[in-house]
Amino acid sequence: MHLLMAEKANQLLHKYQIRDFPVPLDIIERVIYSKGISIQITKYLTRALFCDNTIYIAQALENSCRREYLVHEAAHMYHASNTTLLDPITADKNEAQARAFAAYFLMPIGIFETHLARGRMIMP
Repeated sequence: MHLLMAEKANQLLHKYQIRDFPVPLDIIERVIYSKGISIQITKYLTRALFCDNTIYIAQALENSCRREYLVHEAAHMYHASNTTLLDPITADKNEAQARAFAAYFLMPIGIFETHLARGRMIMP
């Protein structure tokens, strides 16, 4: 499962020629908008959710957290589907896939291996 999510994340990174890390928030938003998905910022949420071709995200989130939640919700729209009406086991599997996709998209293995080999640490 995680290998598949890594491959899908890398495909998306290559398709949109994303080479800057951390991935800029505006680039993540552009990728989401390119799929016809809208983003609504709301003060009534504490995190984010994907429903009816819209990602709803909390207004109070800092940019680093917003990046993570947007990519996680985008994973649902691209790969793992909406978990709202699923049985708990399938919902847990889809959530794990979305978390894995977000991790691989935001921290691609090749980029970080290179920096770790050089003794560098990347900070947001």
